[in-house]
Amino acid sequence: MKKLIPPYLFIICIIAMIVSNSLMNDFTYYENHIQTSIIGVLVFIIGFTILYLVNSKIKKNKTEIHTFKMPDILLTNGIFKLSRNPIYLGFIIILISLTI
Repeated sequence: MKKLIPPYLFIICIIAMIVSNSLMNDFTYYENHIQTSIIGVLVFIIGFTILYLVNSKIKKNKTEIHTFKMPDILLTNGIFKLSRNPIYLGFIIILISLTI
């Protein structure tokens, strides 16, 4: 069995969220859905910004981004100082934004 890489797992989670939402018969309508949508978009921007920063940092240092390959160097500054794996952090924040 091949290993499931994080971007595919991320897409599978989004599809599962869409399917489970469409299967829900009873849903709650919020009066302040515009404010909720704005919060969701802001949280999405935060998650996307984290992914952008990680990508630019990895490209700048010319290291391996693939999960199951050995990295060339260990990054410990910038966004990597705040999170052990900021790619997963960005993915989780984006999934939270889609939930909002």
